[in-house]
Amino acid sequence: MNQQQSCFIRQAYMRLDKKDKAQALIKEIRTFNTASPFKSLTLVYQLLIDKNDEAALIQLDTVLANAPFHSDALKYHCTVYITKIRRWSIRGISGVLPG
Repeated sequence: MNQQQSCFIRQAYMRLDKKDKAQALIKEIRTFNTASPFKSLTLVYQLLIDKNDEAALIQLDTVLANAPFHSDALKYHCTVYITKIRRWSIRGISGVLPG
């Protein structure tokens, strides 16, 4: 299995809420001897599993600094920002709504 295949499998585990399997695959990928952006994205996934969006964004910025057109990194960067905006919106609405 190559790094890109591992990345797709990890994504599938995350979408299926199989975080234990995703974390096992993250550990395996972290052992690869490579400078591939896919390996750097494993830290992003771990941070997202840990619900640390701010640190995930910082790591994504690092990945994108080294690979500015990496489609997966760009996609996750947007996804994390959209998640943050939704949380801000929900907080804003809950502060305005009665009860």
